[in-house]
Amino acid sequence: MGDLLGDVLKQVSRSFYLSLAVLPSSLRSPIGLAYLFARAADTIADSRLIEREIRITNLDALRSELDSPVPGRLANIVSAATGPQRIPAERMLLERLADCFCIYRALQPFDRERV
Repeated sequence: MGDLLGDVLKQVSRSFYLSLAVLPSSLRSPIGLAYLFARAADTIADSRLIEREIRITNLDALRSELDSPVPGRLANIVSAATGPQRIPAERMLLERLADCFCIYRALQPFDRERV
């Protein structure tokens, strides 16, 4: 999954990050990436400083981005969600969401389905 996202995962969840070590190496990237996407969605959903409708729109867009990337959509999600984000680790996760998608798109189709 690369050192960069390993560092992000370590910042947003120490216990989950440590538990990945017991998984077979072939599962670490897809499972770690799935966790980062789930954590990003949770961060967006929990951001009470953003109106509910905007949060729902961003969550729907995040899900859609997994199947069919659209130029600018991810940047809009990140822009809307990082503004009010006060927790540094969660802000970093949102800022590195594009990296998560790059890794996701580089996975083999079987592994993308796991995510």
